[in-house]
Amino acid sequence: MNWYVLMIQPSKARAITEKLLDMRVTYFYPQRTIWRKRRVGPRQRRDTPLMPCYIMVAIDIKRRGVRSILSIKGVTCFLGHDGVPQHVPGAEVERMQASVARGEYDETLQRIAQIVVGTSLSLVEGPLAGHSVTVTAIKGKRAEIAINGGTSITIAVDKLEKSI
Repeated sequence: MNWYVLMIQPSKARAITEKLLDMRVTYFYPQRTIWRKRRVGPRQRRDTPLMPCYIMVAIDIKRRGVRSILSIKGVTCFLGHDGVPQHVPGAEVERMQASVARGEYDETLQRIAQIVVGTSLSLVEGPLAGHSVTVTAIKGKRAEIAINGGTSITIAVDKLEKSI
């Protein structure tokens, strides 16, 4: 099976991926994690498409046919030249899948990189929201913090933000 790229209408992505699952077609729709600041409360985690207008599918074009895929509502076309779908090297798709799995497009890792042991931050949610805390250690996507110089707890990095 070769990988091909479908051009889609981004608003129909969920319906298209569900239809591809029903058809038992392997697909790859890379997502990235971003954190949105809300007016009130903590930042909100949101997964968004890395390439909103494209889905990669692994199919045998000779067996399945192009028309069955193009008949899905919201699918515009296969990327190709002169109406012929061009396949994408499997190594490239595997490289992208590995990048997504490693979290290279996850802004959580960027937030962790900004947090330094010994930094004063403030909590953004919970009963102690607004209190200043000190980071004592970082363990993966969680930070160990000291409250008022004494009590030590472990909390998710997204629950912290820089004090103004």
